[in-house]
Amino acid sequence: MITKTYFDDIWSEIAFFYVGLRREISQDLLEEIYSYDSNEPTADFYKLLGGRLLQAGWHSPTQQYSYGIKKAIEYVPKVHKQFQEFIISSDSNIPSIFSDFLTLSLTDLSFNSAFLANHIMGVLKQLVDSESNDDIYKAIALFWSVRRFLKPDDVKENVDKILGKLISLPDDTEQARILLLMTLIEGDSNTRKRIGRRVKKLVEKSPKVFKALLPVKQKGFR
Repeated sequence: MITKTYFDDIWSEIAFFYVGLRREISQDLLEEIYSYDSNEPTADFYKLLGGRLLQAGWHSPTQQYSYGIKKAIEYVPKVHKQFQEFIISSDSNIPSIFSDFLTLSLTDLSFNSAFLANHIMGVLKQLVDSESNDDIYKAIALFWSVRRFLKPDDVKENVDKILGKLISLPDDTEQARILLLMTLIEGDSNTRKRIGRRVKKLVEKSPKVFKALLPVKQKGFR
């Protein structure tokens, strides 16, 4: 009953308040949510937003947080794909980087919590250290959400590892997307300059990639 309510566009907040009143979210409920079968396109959005339920269930056992964060972050690429397909099908001039902004906004809504930060750190480390290229974007999404809660040394370590993994991406578009997102996340001026140099080299190599990603400069505007 609660699981079905959570995926209802009108009544979803009821599930949030239910978990909050109980002060914890059970493993059974988490498993039901992430095994929920639905043809609705918003189902993946709700699964990504599962971090909100973890915040509401602040008295849950530690293993629930790790499980919930890992399951929720798996939906980052799926949600991004949905946004990207929508932009393409709309036949508009919306730059493709907007699909990343929308995806990371949902991730931020799900995980931007000082309460979850320590639990997120463990999952973030696993993603950053992963040998799979598929985990780089998931790491970026989590890093985006939790960065302001990290110590400077932790921020630098994650930035260095993520940038180091970009050379393994065979697609210039993927590299360009992540580099642009990193310029938004990273506040350190020296690191931003280092990222900027990487961007410049990629622009020289694949200029068309950035034209597709970024908004077109309008005539008459400076």
